[in-house]
Amino acid sequence: RKLNQIEGLADHGVQLKRMILAVGKVFFELAREPLGRTPEVTSFVVAGEKDDVEAIGELLNEGVSHLAFDVEPATKLTSHSQIREDEYRLHRIFSAFFEISHRKKRRMTIAAEDLMAVLGDRPSKAISSILEDRPQSHEDELPEQLALFSAFYNGDGVEGVQ
Repeated sequence: RKLNQIEGLADHGVQLKRMILAVGKVFFELAREPLGRTPEVTSFVVAGEKDDVEAIGELLNEGVSHLAFDVEPATKLTSHSQIREDEYRLHRIFSAFFEISHRKKRRMTIAAEDLMAVLGDRPSKAISSILEDRPQSHEDELPEQLALFSAFYNGDGVEGVQ
């Protein structure tokens, strides 16, 4: 219900919904195949070209204001030259929907260009890129609530979310 409400509430509601579906699917797939990855990944930082990072940051911050995402400063810097950046998580209300933990655990880095591609007409390709081409759950293996958006996840993009 919250997912559908975001579409009408936010200025960029459709883009936010697509972003939520994509990030949620990535975390769902990572949680589904935990082999060698414990604890599960539940947050992310955005990296890439400055303009892309800023554009995605604006969209994510709009998502924060509409309770789609949570944000806080990244907890650990990986090098001395790295600047402090924001760490994003899906709002805990989406945890059950995507069958992921609501707790803050590990983070991953997502390329801003991949998140921009999610907003385009081939979201499945962008999701595969974020997952580094790991195999994804087949449509009949998806939980019922995610199967509702199978057109979005299978590459059509426009039919699943408009």
